[in-house]
Amino acid sequence: MSRKKTLIAAALLLLFTPLIVAQLTVPIAVVGSEDIGAQINAAFAACSYTCVVSIPAGNYSYRTTINMTKPGQSLVGAGSYATILNYSGSGDGIFWQMSSFNSTKAGALRGLSVIGTSSATNCIHSGSLQGSTWDDVTVSGCTGTTAYSGAGSNGILLENVCQGGTGSSCTGGVRAFTERTYMHNVHIGYSGQSTWVPGNTNGLHLLVNGGTYSFGYSEFDVWLNVEGSQIGLLVDTSAQLYHSDVALKGNMQTGPGSFLTVAGQLTHSTLNIMAEASYAPQPDAIHVTSTGVVYAQGNAQIFATTTAGGTALPLIDAGGSYAVEPWVALDFPATMNSDLFATQQIAMPMIETGSQYITADGTIVVAQPHGTAAVAGDLNGRLVLSWPSNTNRSAMMIIDVACAQYESVAGCSFNVPVNYAYTGQAVFTSPTIKLNGGSPSVPQIQVTIGNRNGVSQSVIATWYGSAGASTNAGGPTLFPGTSPGTTAIPLVGLTSDGAGNLTTGQQMIVGSIKTAGTAPSCTFTSGGGTSPSCSLDTGSTNAAGTIIVSTGAGSPSGTGTITLTFNSSPFGTNKPVCMYQASDAGTGIWNGLAVMKDKTPSTSSDLFTWTNGTTPVTLSASTAYRISYHCWAK
Repeated sequence: MSRKKTLIAAALLLLFTPLIVAQLTVPIAVVGSEDIGAQINAAFAACSYTCVVSIPAGNYSYRTTINMTKPGQSLVGAGSYATILNYSGSGDGIFWQMSSFNSTKAGALRGLSVIGTSSATNCIHSGSLQGSTWDDVTVSGCTGTTAYSGAGSNGILLENVCQGGTGSSCTGGVRAFTERTYMHNVHIGYSGQSTWVPGNTNGLHLLVNGGTYSFGYSEFDVWLNVEGSQIGLLVDTSAQLYHSDVALKGNMQTGPGSFLTVAGQLTHSTLNIMAEASYAPQPDAIHVTSTGVVYAQGNAQIFATTTAGGTALPLIDAGGSYAVEPWVALDFPATMNSDLFATQQIAMPMIETGSQYITADGTIVVAQPHGTAAVAGDLNGRLVLSWPSNTNRSAMMIIDVACAQYESVAGCSFNVPVNYAYTGQAVFTSPTIKLNGGSPSVPQIQVTIGNRNGVSQSVIATWYGSAGASTNAGGPTLFPGTSPGTTAIPLVGLTSDGAGNLTTGQQMIVGSIKTAGTAPSCTFTSGGGTSPSCSLDTGSTNAAGTIIVSTGAGSPSGTGTITLTFNSSPFGTNKPVCMYQASDAGTGIWNGLAVMKDKTPSTSSDLFTWTNGTTPVTLSASTAYRISYHCWAK
C-alpha cells in the first residue's frame, strides 16, 4: 500500500473512534508533487474536526499554505529548535482562521519555527478565533513591503474579518473577533536559528478588516527582535487591545525601528516592556500615532544609552495619548462606548506634556487647539510652563484659561496666578492670547522668552484639562510650531509678573484689602522743633500704614515737611501716588482741618507738607502725632 493511502486510511480509522483526540505524525517524504504543506493539509482533511497533527523534528521547505480552519485543530512540532518550516511561497506560511466563525475554543500552535522570505505576505496569518494557544513558537523572515503601510508583511497577523458578508457593516456576514489569545514563549524575529534570518517587517500585527474591534482578554508574553525600519508590535487603527496582559521583551538591533507602534487602542490593561536598543537615538521606539491611545498599568523601559536616564522616550503624535505607570486609575469621569462594532470613545487622560528647545529670545506659541474645525478653537484648562534651573535662571508660569473659538469679540478668561522668576529676572513675560489668523482663526497662548542668561535649553509644558474626545480634541497641541498670530483677544482675568505684581484688565471687586510686605522709613524733615523723630506704626507697609511723628522739646512749628522713604523701591519705574490724612488716634490732636499735600514724589521716597489747620497752630512740644497714608503705583 502506498504511503499516501496508508495516511488516509489511518485518518479514516480515527474518524470512527469516538471521544479520542486523533494525533497523526505527518510523513515528511514528499509524495509526487506534494510538499510538507500539502501533506499537513491532507492530514487535517482526513481527521476532520478534532485533530492534533504532529510534525517530527526536521528542517522542511514548502510552498503550499498550511490551513487550519476548524477550532479543534492543532499543529505541534518537536520544539521550535527542532521542527523548522521554511516557507518559500508568496502568500501565508500558515493560515489559522475559522472558515465559519464561532466562539468555540481554538486549538494550539506549539513547538515549531516558521521562517519566511521577502516574498511572503505573512509567516502566520491568524485571528478571528477565540482561545488560541501559542507556545514555543519562533517566527522570522517575512520582510516584504514597508512597515505600517496597511499591507506590510507580518510575522504574525491577527486579523478580525467579516466572514461571508460585505461592506463596512458586514451585511449578510459575521463580524469576527480575536479574544482570549494565550501567547507564551513566542519569539518574533531572529532568535538563535542555525543561520541568521532577518526579522519581520511587522512582528505581531493586530488588524481590523471588517470584523469587530476587539482583541481583548488576552495574554501576550513574547520576545521581539526588531531590525531597521521594522515594527515589533503594531496595534493598527481601530484595533482595541484591552483587559489584557501584554509583556514584551527583546532587542532593537538597528535603526530606525519601533518596538511598539499604536494607532488603535491599548487600554485598561497591563503593559510591561523591557528591551534594549543597541542603536541610538531611537526616536520612535514607542510610537503613538495621532489616532493612538496607550493607557495601562505597568512599566515601559527601552534602554538606550544616549537618551535621558538611559531610557528611550515615547514619541506621541499630536492627538495621541500615552500613559503607562505602575499605578494609574483606569476610569475618568466620562463615558466609554463599549460597543465592539463601533469606535470606542475612550476617556482621555487629563494631562499632556511637551517641550521645546529654546536657543533665542522672542515670542513663541506654547499651546494651540487642534482637531476638526468644529472643535478647533477651544482652550479650557491649566498650562504650566517651566524653565529648569540653569546658570542662576529658573522660572515657572501657571496660566489658567477658558476660551472658545472665534473669541475675537467677547473675551477669554485668562489668569496667571503664578509667575515666579529667580531674583525677579523673568524668563517668561507678556503672556497673552491671540488668534492664529487661519480659517477658522483659533486662539493661541503666546509667551515671550527672554532673560535666559545665554542659556539654551528646553521649556517644559504641562497641560491639565478636561477629558477630551477620542481624537484628544479636548486638549491643545503644545508647542505647535506655528507662527505667532497678531489679532489680540480681550482678556478678562488677573496676571502676576515675575516680581509678584498683579494686573487685571477689568474691575477688581474684593471684600477688603490687606497690604503686606516690608515697612518704609520716615524723617520729620522740618517743623518738628528741636530733634524731632519719626517712626512707623506696627503693621505698616510701603502701600499703607500710620506715620508717628514726635515733636522735639522746643520750638515746633504749625507747618513743615515729612519724608517717607520706601523699602526697595516697590512701585516700579513710575512715581507713586500717595494720600495722607491727619489722625487723632494718638496723643497729639490736630487743629481743625489739618492738610497734607505731596510735594516731591519719586520712585524711592515721597516728601509731603503738613499744615496744622486753616490757620496754622503750632504743634505741642514733645508730643506724638499720627498720619495715615496710602500709596499706589501707576
